[in-house]
Amino acid sequence: MSKQKTNVIRAKTTTSLFGVINKSTANKLKPRNRTYHFRDKKLKGFYIIVHTSGSKRYVVRKRPLGVKEAKPIIIGDTEVFTAKEARAVAVKYIGQISQGLNPLLEKEKAKQQQATVMEMLEKYFKFKKPKEKTIKDYRALMNNRLSIFANKPINLITVADISNWYEKNSDAPRSADIGLSILKNCFDQAVAIDIVKATDNPIPKVASMIKRPEVKRKKTELKGRVLEEFMTALFHVGRENLIGVTARDWILFKLATGTRSKELSKMEWKDVDRKKMIYTLHDTKTGIPLEQAITPLTQCILNNRGIVQKSNNYKGKYVFETNRSDNTDGYFKDARKAINQIKAFGSIKAKITPHDFRNVFITLAEHKANVVVGTRETEEGHETIYERMNTSQIKTLVGHKKTDVTEGYSDKEIDAIGQQLHAIQNELSKCVLNAGEKTGDRFIGIFNIAWYGEDAYYQNVGSIDPVYNPIQSNWAEAVREKTS
Repeated sequence: MSKQKTNVIRAKTTTSLFGVINKSTANKLKPRNRTYHFRDKKLKGFYIIVHTSGSKRYVVRKRPLGVKEAKPIIIGDTEVFTAKEARAVAVKYIGQISQGLNPLLEKEKAKQQQATVMEMLEKYFKFKKPKEKTIKDYRALMNNRLSIFANKPINLITVADISNWYEKNSDAPRSADIGLSILKNCFDQAVAIDIVKATDNPIPKVASMIKRPEVKRKKTELKGRVLEEFMTALFHVGRENLIGVTARDWILFKLATGTRSKELSKMEWKDVDRKKMIYTLHDTKTGIPLEQAITPLTQCILNNRGIVQKSNNYKGKYVFETNRSDNTDGYFKDARKAINQIKAFGSIKAKITPHDFRNVFITLAEHKANVVVGTRETEEGHETIYERMNTSQIKTLVGHKKTDVTEGYSDKEIDAIGQQLHAIQNELSKCVLNAGEKTGDRFIGIFNIAWYGEDAYYQNVGSIDPVYNPIQSNWAEAVREKTS
């Protein structure tokens, strides 16, 4: 049987065609049953790749010196780039490859050189992972006082730009100072990823030019006689149940430990270790968990929280719970109403906030508390040895950020922290006026016995220090036996 002739001419299939890439040729290229290349005769390494789907892209492929195989670099789609634009990019890329450069890296560098201050701030958030409130505050400041810098390439910002901005914002020194700190964080990121050279970082130069405002510790009126009046009013208001028991326990716990309000409010039962007599605060301002010793007073408070919650059939996770319908977080967070009730009871006019309780704790630790460290023999018998706390110890108690972060404390360290806390709590107790039968009486352990029925540490010391070690070696076992 002979083969039948046909008029159809079958074209030879090839992966490459050659010609000059221009608008006309780019438009005429049609898809085939396999992908093919249309290579430019004038510029070696420049071509259009035509896919079976019909999509067409400009590509550069040139082998760098010393490299066995070249990798294609896509310029873009023919519907996005004109032939003239693509050729210009191809000439640039081929020139870079001839110089031993990687066009993709050079493209990324060029993109980075246009990185704005706002983009560097977002990188700071990504890598440093600050608190949500910090992120919110920084973004607000960037969109407000720092808006002049927000969308400006960070490598174009000069010392003069920043110093002039700082001077213009001198009407709000605190905001300007925080703004400068934000810029510092942004430039630190830019230096780290080589957008700005360390020697070109303007922040150190600006810092040497300006006088930054001093950060002063907030002054509190809750000291001296006002503190005594407040503690006395708190004692009676709490004893007579004139304020809510959760608010009462929260206020006393904060005064007794100096804990930050939010950290205390979010304390959970799972973080209270009855066996080791410690509790741990995880969601702290510094981001570092704070491990704290349980003392006789805080043990009383924790026991009472458990008793109250059991009687109320509370099944939640927080030590200081709330039943307010408008509080969706589930933990106690606002002591202002209770504070005002205490002030009204004691006819106290001073301005008092929950943060003042932390300042009270620090002040008592610095100037009043005498910590029992042991005893020594004397001709009259045994004498108790006391010492004051140093700055490092106080910072540990209140959870200031430390550089020497360790995995928790040893039993010996926990015992020492317990002694320190107990000494401060003794001074707090002694602030209650006229609690006894005669004026001038001063007591330790007065809240323990009057509020919680624990009399093991109650003592009238008047104007003298206790003549015995207030925390006996077996105190933890003794109070544990009484814990329901």
